[in-house]
Amino acid sequence: MKRILASLFFIVICLAIGYGVGMAIAHGLGGHKDVDSVKMMWAIALAFVSLLLALFVNTVLHEAGHMIGGLATGYRFMSFRIFTSSLVKTEKGYQWKKFNIPGTLGQCLMIPPTDTECEKIPYFWYNVSGVLVNLVILVLTGLPLLLCDLPTVPFSICLMMAIVAAWMFVFNTIPMTPGGMPNDGKNILTLWQYPEQRTLFSNMLNAAAAQNDGMRLTEAPKEWFESSPLNDEWTVMELAARNLSMGLLIDKLDFGQAILVGEEIMAIGNNLPIIYRMETASDLIYLYLAQEGPCERVTELFDKRTRRYIEGSVKYSAMKRVTLFAIELIVKERRDEAMKHYDAVKDHIDSFAAPGEARTALAVMDRILVHTGSATKHEE
Repeated sequence: MKRILASLFFIVICLAIGYGVGMAIAHGLGGHKDVDSVKMMWAIALAFVSLLLALFVNTVLHEAGHMIGGLATGYRFMSFRIFTSSLVKTEKGYQWKKFNIPGTLGQCLMIPPTDTECEKIPYFWYNVSGVLVNLVILVLTGLPLLLCDLPTVPFSICLMMAIVAAWMFVFNTIPMTPGGMPNDGKNILTLWQYPEQRTLFSNMLNAAAAQNDGMRLTEAPKEWFESSPLNDEWTVMELAARNLSMGLLIDKLDFGQAILVGEEIMAIGNNLPIIYRMETASDLIYLYLAQEGPCERVTELFDKRTRRYIEGSVKYSAMKRVTLFAIELIVKERRDEAMKHYDAVKDHIDSFAAPGEARTALAVMDRILVHTGSATKHEE
């Protein structure tokens, strides 16, 4: 109900903005006799609403395309996210949860087939089906614009649907890593060029599914985390696998080795995708605080950009709670404030998109508490 009310409120705001912009334009034209001010106001408002509708429909159908392509080639459903709302399949059934990845409008994750060797898993149709759906939408909404004399409302909707579909098709087809997350074209190109990396692709999906079911990484098969130090020709798949290895070390509470892998990732420098920079910096902050206490490296990592990222992600990610917990406990020496982050994870484990990661977060905070001698160990 809250989502519906929020959507309606947003539409009303867009109508108001469109109306206001229309009034400003009409006023600026000085009431020209050829300008119908009221029609202009409502046309701009309609364009706003049509754009929102087109963005939502294209995103939903794009991700639905991935799901259909995956199911058709032997994958099983894991999660389906649109904006920050995510439908997740867990051992307790299907659940709606909140999650977000900066730079993405949605994401459909599937569990790879278990009866196929990793290097032979199907990857093309799972990745390409989303952009094919956008292409179909472009054709279905573009043809009426070219062939028919549409009334105002259908014209506005078809126009925005075609524009957004064309944008999503191009944006997801041309291989790139916007925000550090490989798009569909980049995934297809990488998995085609490097067949051995299909194993990494499969491992990452399996690990995500396990954490969605409440499993910690230390409870998962060891072969999922096999990775090598990154060389100068690393791919995004190898970077993601290395990051997963760091996650396993953190879950093992081997903070020293986790720092080494984290610094290896950060050493990539300016070529490191921003989301990996932010995620790795966030982890390194509490790792250094746990190992060395307040130090110059923590100050370097916890800059304004990283702080904004952590604070913007904390309601979706239990590990961001760990970072803020460590800062409050060790840097600011405010135990009561630190324990609020601890309790936010402890009392709401199942509300996180990945309860397994939340269990890891509790284990890490427990270790920090024991190390500082300032609290009772959490009992699962």
